[in-house]
Amino acid sequence: MRVEFTSKKQVESECPLVVKGEVDEKGREVRQRIYWDTKDSGFGLVVGQKTRTFVAEWTVRGRAVRIALGRLGEVPTQNIEQARALAQEAVVEMRRAHRAASPQEADAIVAALKARLAGGKSPVRTKVRRDSSRFAYTVAPSPTPGQTPDPEAWRLVTLRQALDEHTARMRDDGCSEVNSIQPLRDAMERHLPDWMDRALVTITPDDCLQARRRIEASSATHKRYAKRAELGLDIPDRSPPGAHLAKGVLANFGACWNSARIKFPALPEHPVRGIRWGKKIRIHRAEPIAWAEMPAWWKAAEAIANPIRRDLHLFIMLTGLRNTDAGSVRFSDVNFEEGTIHRPNPKGGASKRFTIPVSAFVLALLERRQRENGRDLPGDDGGFVFPTHDTKGRVAPIEDAAQDYYLKGEDGKVVRDQRGNPVKVPHPILRSPHRWRETYSVACLETGVPHLVTKMLMNHAAPEGKDITAGYQQGLSMEFKRECT
Repeated sequence: MRVEFTSKKQVESECPLVVKGEVDEKGREVRQRIYWDTKDSGFGLVVGQKTRTFVAEWTVRGRAVRIALGRLGEVPTQNIEQARALAQEAVVEMRRAHRAASPQEADAIVAALKARLAGGKSPVRTKVRRDSSRFAYTVAPSPTPGQTPDPEAWRLVTLRQALDEHTARMRDDGCSEVNSIQPLRDAMERHLPDWMDRALVTITPDDCLQARRRIEASSATHKRYAKRAELGLDIPDRSPPGAHLAKGVLANFGACWNSARIKFPALPEHPVRGIRWGKKIRIHRAEPIAWAEMPAWWKAAEAIANPIRRDLHLFIMLTGLRNTDAGSVRFSDVNFEEGTIHRPNPKGGASKRFTIPVSAFVLALLERRQRENGRDLPGDDGGFVFPTHDTKGRVAPIEDAAQDYYLKGEDGKVVRDQRGNPVKVPHPILRSPHRWRETYSVACLETGVPHLVTKMLMNHAAPEGKDITAGYQQGLSMEFKRECT
């Protein structure tokens, strides 16, 4: 059962205690019921005959891990806000355990999390050091209060410490834990595991060059291009496969180094500066859809068999929202009377939240989803406009609108690789939802929408510096933005 937890009184009303002797529809005795929050995945409430206990649950290396956070109304979950914050932090730790290098390492992270919660403490990560020979975690010693800093301490600073320093600065800047901080930690621990406990000063430019080649070779794009070459298919004329991933990982490594350098000024400049990436390698290249290709795009979108995914593509194209922002919209975020959509936690965190108007066509699309979700997706939609089912059968938002399909040969049968697995390739037209966002931006420009309004509609950073006038214009009326839309 799914309920949005808002207050203690509301929870007590909508999540009643189990009555002794109560039976379910199959005649079995009910000892507990569990309710899942509709707002935060993994946040639940276990209800028994006498108590209500908040829990956090996530899949860690193929098995569900459920951790008790505390009883309703008692420390440390005296109110819903405290329980929700604990659940969010616990889920972040369990996601880190899921991506651990070994089962032993994952078990150690989960055990440390349970121990901290059992002691009534917040599950904020403790600085740890991994013993590579035994995959065991030990808490790094804290400096003695009043102790004089070691002038040579900068020589011992590890990448793990630099990463902790960098993510702490990101939290101070209001970055999202789920959307920004945790993905960065996951990427560093996944692609640079051998560097995590190395002293920064021992990492050389040659190490960075070798890491670049290793990351490029391990990227999904590299493997996909290799499979296309094996099947005799065309390979896009772009940067070397995996180059964007490698540059992103090493750029984050350099950012961690720079954060450590603020604390330890004696550190030299990071070694990534010496890598030559070449002219073609860029993190992103805009590829808006040409107007002559738009009829083919619309026809391809209308041909999607799943009506929920079909409407998601149209929604992204006609609002310019990011893929994740669009897929995670809830009906509670939509104001049908005023014709607006609110995004409470977009890229950049809650401090970047925004509200945009939508066209009559989009509003009709949202009303259709509200009316037809029950038919198009068996069961409850969980309050999501574009819902789906995850691998455990739970309702979740569509994380990626990109369309793939199984490659078929001339005989009409699905092509299989050397291992017998069906070959899946990106849709030739609907392969990258971010292109719809770029197309929306071009449409704004060509139809005369002011540049500042375009930035507001797309939730891009507002002009900074000496442009005082642009700062005054941040309070544009919703009516004017709706007219532009």
